[in-house]
Amino acid sequence: MKYSQFIEKEPHGTSDFPIEFYRLDRHHLRYEMSLHWHPEMELIRVYDGRFELHLNKQSYTLTAGDVAIVNPGTLHRGEPTDCRYDCSVFKTDMLCPSGSTVSRYIKPIAGQTHAVREYLPSGSAPEVLGCVDRLFSTLADRPPQYELSVYAALYELFFTLHRCGLVGKNDSNHVRDKQLTHLTRLLEWIDENYTQKITLASLSKISGLNEKYLCRFFKEYTSHTPIDYINRLRVEKAADDMLSRHFSVTEAAFANGFNDSAYFSKIFRQIKGVSPSEFRKGV
Repeated sequence: MKYSQFIEKEPHGTSDFPIEFYRLDRHHLRYEMSLHWHPEMELIRVYDGRFELHLNKQSYTLTAGDVAIVNPGTLHRGEPTDCRYDCSVFKTDMLCPSGSTVSRYIKPIAGQTHAVREYLPSGSAPEVLGCVDRLFSTLADRPPQYELSVYAALYELFFTLHRCGLVGKNDSNHVRDKQLTHLTRLLEWIDENYTQKITLASLSKISGLNEKYLCRFFKEYTSHTPIDYINRLRVEKAADDMLSRHFSVTEAAFANGFNDSAYFSKIFRQIKGVSPSEFRKGV
């Protein structure tokens, strides 16, 4: 399947230590997790508030204490509300040195023939939650020789996942690939053209689906209508421009497909909870 531009291009860690850690709250630029995928595994731990996580067609509501595991190759996005959460992205290959016997427990997950249970509510698997907490604590504090502790925590995590029966065969690959082909083609086109005027008719033509089915199909995977999704993408791009490129509110609006600054402000507030000017000032 061609996931195209929705693969996350940012490197995670370094070539010899391919793991990255993020601590996020509403002040973080990437607080809202936009739709993307990557070949690495991702761990998410929620501490406060609510986090609506969407993994392909499945949705979960994470609250304080919950953990989610994003299997490699999963199209995912997240919508936090008054949320404070940590996440870590890492290559499973870092745990599989050439010729190692442990590869048989981890490589099937990387190859997507097997998958880890995605959602672990607080209290459901305390051993796994403890492994994640120890890993995140080490990544946050970085004590001396912390890399050794990170490897130990990751091996302990996979051991615990297997021991608790949370790893199994992934039987959904072929069905999922067929269903997501239409969506990823459409998302690629939107990502390339979001600054232009986009209508439901143009989306229908690109996807080869009639408008009624397109809306139903799109919402089934993203929880948004196509136009809502495009507005969210435009707002995220505009927010990035205001913070990283120091665009004014008007510049950010017009650079990202909004032809009316008042409408932009209205949509921005609906999505971000603050006005563009407040966001730009770091309120």
